[in-house]
Amino acid sequence: MLSEREILKNAVFGPPYREGREKGFAEGEAKGRVEFLFDMLEKRFGLVPPDVRKRLRSMKSGELTEVGMRLMEVQRIEDLFA
Repeated sequence: MLSEREILKNAVFGPPYREGREKGFAEGEAKGRVEFLFDMLEKRFGLVPPDVRKRLRSMKSGELTEVGMRLMEVQRIEDLFA
């Protein structure tokens, strides 16, 4: 069995392995941001509507950061996406 270091150095297996690992890290980061935003939204506004949850889950990391920054400025949860 190859070690992770050997896989990363391998000309055939290394590139797709690195790509998959990076994609997995990015997806994990986005999921963490979404969960954190849910917590913040619930603390500020109460129950987060399903349509807001769905929309947040479909966003990329940078978009989630923008929503998080707007969270500090909006008075209503509906204004997050305005």
